[in-house]
Amino acid sequence: MNKWKLLRVGLILFVALSSFFVPLGPQAKPSIDWSTLAIIFLFIPIGLLFVIGIQVINPMSAKVWHKPDWNLNPINFKDPVQFFHFGAYVMLAQGIVILCRISFSNVLFYPEALLPIVVGVGMLFGIQIVMMAFRKKYNEHT
Repeated sequence: MNKWKLLRVGLILFVALSSFFVPLGPQAKPSIDWSTLAIIFLFIPIGLLFVIGIQVINPMSAKVWHKPDWNLNPINFKDPVQFFHFGAYVMLAQGIVILCRISFSNVLFYPEALLPIVVGVGMLFGIQIVMMAFRKKYNEHT
């Protein structure tokens, strides 16, 4: 297994295991409701377009970016999509564990529990939009 894939899987497992110790129940003040989740989901792709759009014109950025790949360095800031791709899966792992814990506990479901999944899916959706918007930055063979 490639060292970068091993790092990604290891950190995702660490976050998933750590999520077993997160207190269940709403924590945010004011509480996060369904409309807040929808707003967060809609603004994540917009935010990614902005942040990665800045990197497109950054002369320190790599000339050619690679499509998200588990075998590439997720902390290579010259190829920023790798970092956000990794972050999306970290959030999804945390969200899945929290939802499983809620389903096996006495805690009633609360919308805030979906926040990590909303962020993770929003990031994956945003990455697809970024790759279409800045397709000239990607090598055809990646």
